[in-house]
Amino acid sequence: MLNLRRLNDRLSTFVLCLGAALAVSLPTSAQIEALRNGDDQYIEGLRQQEMSELLVRFSETDPPEDPIAKLALDVSLKGFVATDLLKRANAAVQTRDFEEANRLFEESRTTYEGLLAAQRQLIADNPNDERLPIWQTDFAQMLIDGYLPRYFQNVAWHYEFGQPSPEQAKAFEDAIVEALVVTMDASNRLGELPSRVGPKPELREQLEEMQIWFKLQDYTSINTPYWLAHAAQGVSLLPDDHAYYVAGNKVRGQLPDPKAEKKRLRNRVADECSAALASDERTKLTAKMISGRALVRSDDINDIEDGVDMLDEVIKDSPATWHGYLATLGKAYGRWNGGDLDIAETILKGMGNHQYVQNDPEITSRLLAADLHFSILLFQADKAAANQRLAKIGEAYEKAYLTLIDGPDGRFKQVLFARWADDVDDATDPSTLPTTVRMGIGEQLTLDGAGKAQAAVNLAMQPQPAIPADAEQ
Repeated sequence: MLNLRRLNDRLSTFVLCLGAALAVSLPTSAQIEALRNGDDQYIEGLRQQEMSELLVRFSETDPPEDPIAKLALDVSLKGFVATDLLKRANAAVQTRDFEEANRLFEESRTTYEGLLAAQRQLIADNPNDERLPIWQTDFAQMLIDGYLPRYFQNVAWHYEFGQPSPEQAKAFEDAIVEALVVTMDASNRLGELPSRVGPKPELREQLEEMQIWFKLQDYTSINTPYWLAHAAQGVSLLPDDHAYYVAGNKVRGQLPDPKAEKKRLRNRVADECSAALASDERTKLTAKMISGRALVRSDDINDIEDGVDMLDEVIKDSPATWHGYLATLGKAYGRWNGGDLDIAETILKGMGNHQYVQNDPEITSRLLAADLHFSILLFQADKAAANQRLAKIGEAYEKAYLTLIDGPDGRFKQVLFARWADDVDDATDPSTLPTTVRMGIGEQLTLDGAGKAQAAVNLAMQPQPAIPADAEQ
């Protein structure tokens, strides 16, 4: 029988282990043996290299005995299954088999939620393990960089700049708060690590022997601050009446006043992004972008201007990438928040010509800019006199969306009409809706049932070949 552990040395160049350290309370001899066998390192190595067949064979022929390695194996296996199901769902969309696509998509999401549950268990079951900050940070990454963009259509972008659905909004709010809680705790634990290890030279030696001490240093300087900054910036976007602010005591140092707590979170983003993240080539551009987007949400004009300056640097350094794209949206928000609606509108009206949007086969990036434009105009409409409010709301819809609806790419019409139809119910007075919206809802309701409506949205969100400039309008 093949003992796959023998391949461990061959994988050493790419292994990013979930952990091979020793707990503060030193582990049993069986746990030490499991660590020396490198089960969890080996499992993580296979996962990082997407060697799903080897991982499955390992689980069937030579499964680990250590409970931590077992959970690591469960997480990795679920990750492979979820990814495979999602690929099959996307393939079904391309063949217009929407029923099968929705089934596979939901199965993939359920599997990934099982992965998250296993990682939560790993964290909950080992509160005194020195690997805990690593597992907590990895969990935050799974939420922010895996669960949300995979299953809720880049909801972080939609929540910050667009019009998320109720399901998207809830998913983002739940996940981003959980990510903040674990990364804040991870940061605190990493900060206290030297004082815990100092009096125990034998623990330091074992941590170094298992190559975990140096990984903890990497997480202290890069990984944990990176995902903590993402989480803190996301939580700072939540409404004042969200449970995070109302209940309080979610994280160490939380302030009772929502406005003060949001300022504290934005400052934490700036602090995390100005340290090692700002000088590391892998993270400095994203760090500047996150910090800038946090600052433009401030009510202090000096912070707003500092944020716009940061975002301008990102735009200059990376004009055609998603960094430059999000920085441009953030700049537009900052200009509006700083009192210059005209400049904000000029930026957003020109987003159709942005290099990233031009190179993006999907419609999300262009639609997101229109959604931000609409949100800004809707806020202005809500402040208008009562006898002008409906007209201003109608103007907001038309300024933001009419060009897209009347344009050659029919996907915008499909998505927007479906969205507007979902937003109304029996209690809605049609006379309060702008003409453009009423027409869209009427057209959407002619589709044969909710399944076909959802199918239209699914199809519309998929990439399609660019329309030639000389195509018939």
